[in-house]
Amino acid sequence: MMCLLKKYYRRKWEEQYGKSNPWFISFIEQYQNGENHDIYERVLTHAAEYGDKNTENCRILSIVLQFLFETIDDECWTKTILFDDQYLKEQPTSHFQYLRGTENSDDQFLKETSICDGLWYAITNDGLKSITKYSDYIVPLIMHEQLNKSQSVLFQALREYYRTQLFSLLKENKIPDRQQLYDLALDNVAEHGWLTGIQVIQQKVAPKYYKNLLKNLNSLLQKRQAQANQTLEQQEGNKEHKAERDSLNPEKQEQKKSIDQQEQNKKEQGQVGNKNPENTLKNKSATKKEKNKTQKAQSQSEDPNEQGKIKIVEKEGVNKESNREEEEGKEQKHQATSNLQGINTCSENKHTEANLTETAVARNQQTDKEGKPNKTTSEVKPDDIIPETLHEKNKIFISGLPKKMPEQVLFDTLWDVFSTVGKIKINRITDKPWINLLRQKDNKSELSGMAFVTFEEEESVIEAIKKYNSELKQTFMKPRRI
Repeated sequence: MMCLLKKYYRRKWEEQYGKSNPWFISFIEQYQNGENHDIYERVLTHAAEYGDKNTENCRILSIVLQFLFETIDDECWTKTILFDDQYLKEQPTSHFQYLRGTENSDDQFLKETSICDGLWYAITNDGLKSITKYSDYIVPLIMHEQLNKSQSVLFQALREYYRTQLFSLLKENKIPDRQQLYDLALDNVAEHGWLTGIQVIQQKVAPKYYKNLLKNLNSLLQKRQAQANQTLEQQEGNKEHKAERDSLNPEKQEQKKSIDQQEQNKKEQGQVGNKNPENTLKNKSATKKEKNKTQKAQSQSEDPNEQGKIKIVEKEGVNKESNREEEEGKEQKHQATSNLQGINTCSENKHTEANLTETAVARNQQTDKEGKPNKTTSEVKPDDIIPETLHEKNKIFISGLPKKMPEQVLFDTLWDVFSTVGKIKINRITDKPWINLLRQKDNKSELSGMAFVTFEEEESVIEAIKKYNSELKQTFMKPRRI
């Protein structure tokens, strides 16, 4: 499945930037087909595992940085806070409490951030030349190549980043685009940053307009820094305050101890049961028999005249009890074995629409008895019921999915990938495509790397298996028919 996701993102980049930014595709192909193929695989694998939700505002720039600064590991790129850069948008004035009014405020800020956050903040504030501050994380030869803007891919990426923001700022301050003034400003801002780069147009603009431009630019940059500081301080403050509140609150401490103890007990019980499910069943059976004997003994001691009747009942019911316990034992043993293997067992019966409807009616009647609204028989539709059986011809099971990718990103990716072979069925309960992302049994907040996709037609399942199994021969897991 990872191979499939990598192809998906590679195709996505091609479709989005192939025509508008052909230099970007050429840059990627150099890594893909050259001696630095390992870097290409790493960047593409990172996109497949984590998605690209943090790079929506300037995906090109973020991808180029990952290629060039190869010594920065994936964990740093994943945990970055400032990557999703929206700081030039207008912010409330209350954020000014976070401003640092010193001459070296930017340097102080960069010291307090991670490598990725600092790099991103530096180049999007001070332009191409600022990469020299991070010379420890880039090959010297590559850095010198990138500093030469005539052959620099990073310079091209920075032009794309600054373009929209700079042009909007110039228009808002009534500065017309004459004699390629906008492109001149863009080239210099991308190379030297906002404050230094904008000076190139000073002699080409009326002083009144230029002063207003500098005033508005400084205001926006201050707000950008304020919001960045606020984000970092809030993150650290939330951790410290939460720890402090919990340490001072005895109820919280008791609740935490109780929860921890319950979790430990569950783990111990689960480990014992998983190691020897047969012994667990025997213990349950022995406990149940002992309980029955105790109840019978109490009954006999309370009413001696009933002893004869009890013995007769025991003889008549011994076979039934034995058979029932034997059936329960088989069922529990089967379930325990399934849990040990990490799978959910299901009925071998294939439900028809009528069976599903009857099941739904029974459930609705049960709900009605509890005083909750229910559906009538005519209102119940088979599609309203989530199938409990895996034996459905229009459904495929997928494993080997990335577990750390954001849930919505993974959902959308599967939707895009598998909708190319057929129409995915709509779940009438959620009004969304019928894609079930399974979660880990011991931690419901984390994905398990497995999913179901339900199509409208059985033919779509066949096409999906044919197409994607042929592409996934080198992967560990493949989608398969249920």
